[in-house]
Amino acid sequence: MVIMNMETYECAMFANDLHRKLGEGERSIEAGETMDARDSLREIRKKYER
Repeated sequence: MVIMNMETYECAMFANDLHRKLGEGERSIEAGETMDARDSLREIRKKYER
């Protein structure tokens, strides 16, 4: 059993989550599942323009 203070635990969980998300992003890039930022913003503007 390991005991740590809440601040240390939250820091560890944040780092874990960050590494997981970075890994997901890298896999998406390698798989070609990304979109150019300008194209993405253009689509969002078109969707929400009145």
